Amino acid sequence: KRANTDGGEVSYELYEFTDTEIIYVGQYSNATSSVDKIFRDDFKNTAKTLDEEVNQVILKTPIEVGNRWEYNHEHLEIYSEITDTGFFFETPLGKVEGIEVTTTTVNNEPPYEGKSQTYRYFGKDVGIVKETSLMGPGGPEIPTKLIGFEQDVPEEIPITIYALGMDKRSHNKKNSKLFLNTNDPMRMALEDALKETLSNDMHHLLTENVIINYMYIDNQDIVHVDLSKEFSDDMIAARDQESATLYGVIRTVLQLYNAKAVNLTVEGNSFQSSHIHIPKNKIIYPEDIPEFIQID
Repeated sequence: KRANTDGGEVSYELYEFTDTEIIYVGQYSNATSSVDKIFRDDFKNTAKTLDEEVNQVILKTPIEVGNRWEYNHEHLEIYSEITDTGFFFETPLGKVEGIEVTTTTVNNEPPYEGKSQTYRYFGKDVGIVKETSLMGPGGPEIPTKLIGFEQDVPEEIPITIYALGMDKRSHNKKNSKLFLNTNDPMRMALEDALKETLSNDMHHLLTENVIINYMYIDNQDIVHVDLSKEFSDDMIAARDQESATLYGVIRTVLQLYNAKAVNLTVEGNSFQSSHIHIPKNKIIYPEDIPEFIQID
């Protein structure tokens, strides 16, 4: 996660690691920093798209001065090279051994022709510690610096669960937290939370067999949540109990993301239980609950 110096924009960046490369996949930006959005979503294997998809190698073995690689995209010619190794610099973890990678970008598109350079500094067992971009001769210098590094400290995300009452027709709100480490997706933590019986007067919203296949928020502040077929298969109950379960799940997701609406599907298709049908592309807004349901 990156924030610029004036606090205006927060960017969430996605990297992919292999045995020989570090690949910058792309980023998702939140220009409205007054609303703290959560980007603990799966970017791969869903309909989720990045604001900027790059797939550029930023570090490649062997780690030795002179190792060079290229990345070309449309009108851009990009050359990266390891230009220094074996030096040390200070980080939030103390002094670490560093590597310098110099990337030169040549833009051949009129009227933006020109050359820029980016210097990335990687710290051993830390990652990118510092990055400086020079936007052409006489152009501005854009610095980025690591200001914090935490290990074994999960991110705490508050959540209000609209759990079922023991009659399975009413709701009891339970304030709780999700604890997520690096690369822990939100959907798995939420799945566990919705399966939990929270107290003697609260009933879980999901059965043990249900899986959240994917969950993400799009650029229109709509959360897309897709559940396994067990969500509808296991919902054998009276109409008001089915309605209460759907209400609880949707309300919980809306609150968690501070979203405008939810699109709920089962295995990528419409939801269908004994009494309720929700079309595949139905966008459910808070004011639609519980009237969004089409009763068969």
